[in-house]
Amino acid sequence: MTRRTRTRLFFALCPLLFGGMGQVPFCQQNQNDSFRGDIDRVGDVVVVRPVDIGVPPPVYVVTANPEIRQLRIYDAYNRTFVKSPNGFFPLAVQTGPMTTQLAVAPGDQTRVVTLDSHDDTVHLLRTTGDSRGDAFTYVGAGVRTGRAPSDVTAVLVDETLRVFVAVPDPGHVEVFDLDPRDGALLADAVVELPTGAHPARLAVDPTGDAVVVTDALLDTVHVIRAQDSTYDRSLDVGGPTVEVATGLVDPGDGLGPVAIVLRRDEPRAVALRLLRPTYREDAYAVLGSAQLFEYGAAVYIPDAADTAETDPTVCCPPSVGFPDEEATKAWALVLSENGHGQYLRFDGERPDGRRGVFRLIDTFPPGPGYAQRDGGANPAFLTSSDDTARAPTLIQRERDTLGEPPRFDFVEPGLTLTFTYGGSPPRTRGRTASYSMGAIVIDNDGRPFEQRDVLPGDLLFIPVASDDDRCPADGFLQKPIADVVGDDVTLVGLTPDEQACLQLYGPFTASVFVDDAFTVTSSEAGYLGRLHFDDDDREPRVLVQPHMDFSLQRAAGGPPDLGSQVVAELASNVQPIDVFFAQEQTLTNLDGFDREGLVLTAAAGAEVFLPGVNDNDPPRPVRRVFIGVSGATGRLIELNETETVLEFVNADDR
Repeated sequence: MTRRTRTRLFFALCPLLFGGMGQVPFCQQNQNDSFRGDIDRVGDVVVVRPVDIGVPPPVYVVTANPEIRQLRIYDAYNRTFVKSPNGFFPLAVQTGPMTTQLAVAPGDQTRVVTLDSHDDTVHLLRTTGDSRGDAFTYVGAGVRTGRAPSDVTAVLVDETLRVFVAVPDPGHVEVFDLDPRDGALLADAVVELPTGAHPARLAVDPTGDAVVVTDALLDTVHVIRAQDSTYDRSLDVGGPTVEVATGLVDPGDGLGPVAIVLRRDEPRAVALRLLRPTYREDAYAVLGSAQLFEYGAAVYIPDAADTAETDPTVCCPPSVGFPDEEATKAWALVLSENGHGQYLRFDGERPDGRRGVFRLIDTFPPGPGYAQRDGGANPAFLTSSDDTARAPTLIQRERDTLGEPPRFDFVEPGLTLTFTYGGSPPRTRGRTASYSMGAIVIDNDGRPFEQRDVLPGDLLFIPVASDDDRCPADGFLQKPIADVVGDDVTLVGLTPDEQACLQLYGPFTASVFVDDAFTVTSSEAGYLGRLHFDDDDREPRVLVQPHMDFSLQRAAGGPPDLGSQVVAELASNVQPIDVFFAQEQTLTNLDGFDREGLVLTAAAGAEVFLPGVNDNDPPRPVRRVFIGVSGATGRLIELNETETVLEFVNADDR
């Protein structure tokens, strides 16, 4: 990724500038910590607040560590791992060999559901002590699932804990009703998905209404009604998906549950709107999709509802240099496979002011246009002659190309469009050909010539080097194309002498050139098609690109020389907020969190309490995000919601 925004200077200098004033709390608001030593490579992370009593109430982060077959418990207030009874080592909850997925039901954070895909078993872990056992011990003996399950989620239905398990091979979701007190199996069922489904990941929405099921093979995401365990519908998201997360945000027309799924075939996130009972709308629908700079590995969506302690977090604070118009409570964080964090918003604006566009948050929204160059014109006119009076004018207009539901694509930094007057469509130059039965027959190269964007009216050029009087004296034959069928090209106005010449001279080479038009190529996508002058009666006269379109105006002096080009370098329409967690240089660790980089595997968050800045200050509530890390070692990265600055990093072993 290029053109990333880094806003570090103020926070790097803050302690140096104000260090003589004692403690500087506003310098310390952006706290990021990487804890290691007590955990191995993290498979999954959940956050629980089992009870609301105590000052502050306890909040724990549970991590799955499959390589050491253990769960570890992190105390968010004391910022240390919970110790074992002997007090010398961190508490270790033994698991099976592949316990990689964890889940917590909305409304019941006294239980964590664990899934082991090797033993094919679901277990319940109590997070607070009761008459049946101590905190962080198992409830019951566990329940067997189908073979090689891929994910688990849970919802509270009355007083029953309903557990959903994705089983890819048969293509269905298993449902287990468990008694949360003793883990007893009360009932089980199977939710069949559409034919060919391959369920990958599951997530229940914060209201407990729906379970979202991603599919690693189909282009759809499936929705199961959690309260009655029935399949509801499948939503077309354009491609197969893997990761999913749910949250509660306002996408521009009211607070409600949403989901984000990550495509596995391209770097793209798709947002879904889930059930809002009081709204007259489809219960479940696609809100839109947003192109990402890198493939996503995990997603975090906040709960944007007010609480008694904190307000919803705004992303991202104007005080650290981001534009006011980009501040939003409707945000999400996508973690990439390469160690980056990208912030997105649900409530972006269309050009006409309507909200509801799901897209990357932009640190400098200039709109689409041309890149700034230190020297030379942009767009540039390139011609073999000095006659710039015949230079066509490239006209660019901002345009709503998002569609419904909106699909947001960005313009790659450095993207260049080249318009060539009288250019050739791909694979149409220097093709071996012969003349037979009144047609030019192009040698087949695996694809019919008619599929090479060759149209009637294009010019076919054939060099003919022959002393025969029937051949053109100037050594070449150029004729308009009348028709193209398969590999056979018929020409307009071919005389008997010219036909005899081609029969005598063949085989020969043939090339196609568009007539009084431009071929258009992109530095990213290659050939885009042809474009006619805006005063032409032929189509297309407008080239549509993400967020803009282009047209070419003929110069008063006439068309340019054949082969002349208009070259335009475009400015990127998005400069995203990018937090780089892997190999990031910081004040305390010049090599970053890890010399070998980090693989971000999971993210979870909650409202937690931290010690006051001063010893006598009361605990302060903060909305925090916890990121599980795998790589050369295991880590748990802790940061405030919408954090963008990684200067204050404690990378010591814990």
